[in-house]
Amino acid sequence: MSNQVLTSKKKTVSSVSLKCSNKSFVDSLIDRYSAQVKSAVEHTIEMCKTVTELHDAQKNGTINDHDVDYFCMSVKLRKNSSQYRKFICIGSSYDLFKQYIDRVPQAISVLYEITTIDPDKFIQLIDNNLIDQSTTLHKLKLLAGKPVTNFNSGQDKHALTIDFELDKISQSTAKTLFDFYTKLKSNNEVKIESTQITTLQKLFEESNIVDFSVEDEVSYV
Repeated sequence: MSNQVLTSKKKTVSSVSLKCSNKSFVDSLIDRYSAQVKSAVEHTIEMCKTVTELHDAQKNGTINDHDVDYFCMSVKLRKNSSQYRKFICIGSSYDLFKQYIDRVPQAISVLYEITTIDPDKFIQLIDNNLIDQSTTLHKLKLLAGKPVTNFNSGQDKHALTIDFELDKISQSTAKTLFDFYTKLKSNNEVKIESTQITTLQKLFEESNIVDFSVEDEVSYV
């Protein structure tokens, strides 16, 4: 997204504000809403920092595996889950997120993706107003130059996007989604890349959701 587009968007908001019947009242609601968003982001990165401190304490011998198990069981967090690993990565970038607390989204998936981007690249995107609290995971990957699923290259072509949170997806849904992509792969009317199926399989296996190693039958872990 160019700066020209962003400027145009701001002008639209400005023009709409001129038509408000009670702008001061709406401004007060906007301030309250923005404060809550900021608070939500702060809570998220503070939570992740706590998990990072737990992880560091285990590494330096301050606590043992039983201490970690006790913590995870108490807060309902799976120690071997991708969510646990994402929390550690986000917490490790606490200072960076704290610096731009008013400008980053609160979604765990987006915050984690930011940790995979070169810090200089992230700061450049922030400085150019290309990342804000509404930035989605898809948009962030595009801005970072990462590959995304996008077949909408022509006027009569349409892309199907399926969004899901890896930590919340059930075993049966994971298998259904995998089977869906696998079956579509053999259909010449749609375009499904083999890498998409491989990526799904890798995601589900690394997160201990589904074990695809059993031939002709998927066993659940």
